[in-house]
Amino acid sequence: MAYKMNIVAVGDLTVDLVMPVPLPVEAGTSIEVPWHVVEPGGASNFLIAGRRIGAKDVNVFATGPLGDDLYGREVLEILQRERINADGVLVEPESVTTVVLVLMEPNTGKFTYIWRGGKGNPVNLTREAKRIVDEADALFMQGYTLCEPQITPLLEYAFASHRPVWFDVGPAITAVPEELRERMRRHAYAILSTEHELPNIATGKTGEEAYRMLIESGVQLVVVKRGGEGCRVISRNAEGTDIEVLDVPAFNVPMRDLVGAGDCFNATFIYASLLGLPLLERAQLANAAGAAKVQKLGTGRAMPSREEVRAVLDANNIDIDF
Repeated sequence: MAYKMNIVAVGDLTVDLVMPVPLPVEAGTSIEVPWHVVEPGGASNFLIAGRRIGAKDVNVFATGPLGDDLYGREVLEILQRERINADGVLVEPESVTTVVLVLMEPNTGKFTYIWRGGKGNPVNLTREAKRIVDEADALFMQGYTLCEPQITPLLEYAFASHRPVWFDVGPAITAVPEELRERMRRHAYAILSTEHELPNIATGKTGEEAYRMLIESGVQLVVVKRGGEGCRVISRNAEGTDIEVLDVPAFNVPMRDLVGAGDCFNATFIYASLLGLPLLERAQLANAAGAAKVQKLGTGRAMPSREEVRAVLDANNIDIDF
């Protein structure tokens, strides 16, 4: 492929402090953990997964605020080592990086996030950040992004760019005013969500009623992540007269850690879409990426490799050219 696709994540640059613990943690207990890691989290999971799955076909860009602190410098260094373009990262003086304590119980799927949001003044948009947005083939945003007041100038520029926006709803959307949620519905090319989170972007509607409402508002694709049941992809039918629902089953793999699986799914589905793969193959490839991740512990650099994703497909006799 001569042309490299540009995938850009807007905001949600965090640091994860990951520790394996038995959950729930009881008050007053003292627990020694066998290991802990400091990793880029949030959108960085998406970025690293996208870079690895896309390999030589993709340029992946981080944009948005990062703290002027030790954690921010660590995140930036790791992203650069992972060959993520960080020219659009905006570090304001005296700003603070979002810190997430990730408590996860291996082999159970249990996890808890404890976090402190980043602090800082609204970012000053650089010429480089604008160029990255303008040249994006896909702009990825999350509900967490809409909760970052310092990112507002970048968010407004991204909306005005008319580049395709892929929006992952996430649990933080409940803190976002409905006016901003409505703007996201108008700007989003695709919405990715769990079934549980979907009502929060669909004015409380659920199931088919939510799918129809989002498609009729102009969203081209609704992708519902269903964990062990796989995923559901909703689009307009060929005639444009109704919605079409495609259910794609998950792959049966040993599960060690669910954290970051949705990020892998998102990055892979977007990459597969930019490749022009049929909807079924996009969903299968994204399911395979999620399945590869749940077999690994941690976030950031624990995102699966292209070879690990291909191994899931091979084990299920599925051949996808990616």
